[in-house]
Amino acid sequence: MSQLGFPLFLLLFFSSGLPLFSPTPPSPIFAPRHTYAPSDLHALNNNHRLTTAAATAASNAGILSRRRYIHRGSGHNRHRTLHYPKGTNIPSLWTNSRPHVNTTHRTSNLSNLRSPPPAPLSITFALLNTRSLTNKSPVISELILDNNIDFLLLTETWQQPSDYYALNQATPTNYCYIAKPRSSGRGGGIAVLHKQSLSVTELDLNLPPMSTFEYLALSLPNSITAILLYRPPKTHPSFLSELSELLTIASSLSNRLLLTGDFNIHVDLPNSPLTPDFLSLLDCFHLTQHINFPTHAKGHTLDLVCSSSLPLSNLRPLPFPLSDHHCILFSAPLPSPHHSTKRSISFRNIKSVNPLTLSQLISSALPPDSAPPSSPDDYAILLDTILSDSLNSMAPWKTITVSFTTSSPWYTSELRTMKQTGRQLERLYKKTHLTVHAEAYKQHISSYRDALLAAKSAHYSTLINSTNRNPRILFSTVKTLLQPPDNNPPSSTDLCNSFLHSFNNKISQINTSLTASITNSFTPPPPTFTLPLPDRPPTPPLTAFSPVDSSLISDIITH
Repeated sequence: MSQLGFPLFLLLFFSSGLPLFSPTPPSPIFAPRHTYAPSDLHALNNNHRLTTAAATAASNAGILSRRRYIHRGSGHNRHRTLHYPKGTNIPSLWTNSRPHVNTTHRTSNLSNLRSPPPAPLSITFALLNTRSLTNKSPVISELILDNNIDFLLLTETWQQPSDYYALNQATPTNYCYIAKPRSSGRGGGIAVLHKQSLSVTELDLNLPPMSTFEYLALSLPNSITAILLYRPPKTHPSFLSELSELLTIASSLSNRLLLTGDFNIHVDLPNSPLTPDFLSLLDCFHLTQHINFPTHAKGHTLDLVCSSSLPLSNLRPLPFPLSDHHCILFSAPLPSPHHSTKRSISFRNIKSVNPLTLSQLISSALPPDSAPPSSPDDYAILLDTILSDSLNSMAPWKTITVSFTTSSPWYTSELRTMKQTGRQLERLYKKTHLTVHAEAYKQHISSYRDALLAAKSAHYSTLINSTNRNPRILFSTVKTLLQPPDNNPPSSTDLCNSFLHSFNNKISQINTSLTASITNSFTPPPPTFTLPLPDRPPTPPLTAFSPVDSSLISDIITH
C-alpha cells in the first residue's frame, strides 16, 4: 500500500466532495484515480503539514518544487505563489500509518549537569613603586578601596625614620601597615599595607645589614614567607651574593616563598647587566618569575613577582599616572580575610505604599464617632496602633545584614564627581590606548590628588582650630596624624618573654636595693662580757627516727 499522510486525505476529501472510502475494504491494487484542480489544492497548501513520505510522493509527482533561497530580511518571502503544471493528474494514495505528531518540546536536559567546583579562595596583592608617598597618600588609599586590595606592597616610599604622617593618611579604615624606612640618606623605604583581619608578622632573619638593597620579610597565613625588596639602580657587584644569602635563610623557613619588589634589573633584555646571573640565581632556588609585560613607563620590566610552590593568577598591570611605574595586581591562594564589619538594619519599603489605599485602611480601622476613646491618652494609643497596623500590612519591616565602611568626613560631593570623571577617562584610555587620552587621564589624576590634599588639609585645620580649648581631642587628633597606630600586637611568645625579663629585672633590683640598704645601715653591737657556760655532754647525732605514738606525746606534755 502506498504511503500518503493523513492530512493529504483530508485535503483530498474536502476539495473534491467525493467519498474516498468505499463500504468494502480496498484491495491492495490502487483505487481509481480522481482528478483535482490545482487551485483547490493550493487553497489548503499552508494549512497542513505533510509527512516525509507524503512530501516525497508529492515531489515525485511534480507538484512540490524546491524553494528558492531568499536572504533573510529581504522581504521577498512574505508572499509565495506555487505554480503547478496543467493537465497533471494527482494520484490517490492509501496508507494505514498515522502521521507523527510531536507532542513534546525540545528543552534542555538539566539532569546531567553538575555544579562546578567552588573557586579556591584567594586574596589580591598589589605592587607599586610610589616614587615618594608624601603627596600621593589620598590616591593610594582610594587605590586600595577601589580594587579591594588585601596587600599593597610599596617601594620607594621616601619615608623618614620618625615620620608616619603619609603612611597614616594612605592607610584606609580596617587596614594597618608595617614600614621600614631607609636608615640614612634620601629616598628608598618600603612598606606593606594590609587588612587587619590577616595575620601578618615581621620576621627577623638574623642577617647583617644589606648594603645593596632594602628588604622586609613577612610571615603570611598558610606558612608563606614573603619578601619585599627594593634595589637602587646603581649596579653593585655584591648584590647577587647578598640576595643569595637572603634567599637561603628565607627558603629554610618555608617552601612557599614569595619574592617581589623593584629590582631595577631589565629582565626584558637578556643581555643587560645582571640579567643572566639573576635569572640563574632564581632558578637555583626554584623561583618562577611571572611578569612578562612592561612595568615602567619607558617599556622595561623592572618590578618583578617571583614565587616558589605558590601558584599565582590574574597578573595584570594597572596604570598609575602619578608614578613612572605601573601598579601590578595579582592573586595568591590564601584564605580570604573576614569581610568588613557588618550590622543589621531594619527598613520599610515606603515607595510601595499607595497613599489612597493607606488612607482607606486607616479610615476603616477608626472607631465610630458614637464610641470615642475615654481619654486623650487612649485615643493616642489607638491612633498609634491603627497607623502601625496599616503600615505593617502595606510596608512591613524588613531586616537585612549589610557591611559598611566609615566614609571620610572631608570627602565632598565635588571630589566624588572628580573621581567619576577620572574613571571615565581611565576607561577611555584603556579602550583607545591613545597618547592624548593618557595625558588627559594623567592631568586629571594630578588635579584630583591636589583637590584631595586641599580638602584634607582644610578639614584638619578646621578641626585643630576648633579643639584648641580641648587638649584631649587636640592631642588625640595630632597623635592620629603623626604617630603609627598600634594595630600589630606582638606575638604571645615575645610578650611572655618580655614580661618574664621585666619581672626578673624588678626582683633583682629589689634584692640589690635591700642588700645595699642593710649593708649601709648595719653597725656591729658593742662587745659585752659573758659568763662561761658549764660543760655539757656532746649532743648525740640524729641517725635514727622512730614513729611517735600517743603515749610518748602524753609523757612529753605531762613532764
